[in-house]
Amino acid sequence: MGEVSVDENYLFQKGVLYLMEDNITSKLNEIREIALESELLQRYSCPHTQTKRMSFREEHNLLFFQIY
Repeated sequence: MGEVSVDENYLFQKGVLYLMEDNITSKLNEIREIALESELLQRYSCPHTQTKRMSFREEHNLLFFQIY
């Protein structure tokens, strides 16, 4: 009888550790995604890039109106 309860405790502990590891891994992945998004936002929100995008958009709009 004693062996059965030890095995149940062991399995319970392994299950809890597995869930904690899974939770930590998913949180780390989420943090990595947030860091990547933040890096992309910083890269594409710099003034030089914004000006470049605006001028491209204006050129595109001019071309659109010239065609139609």
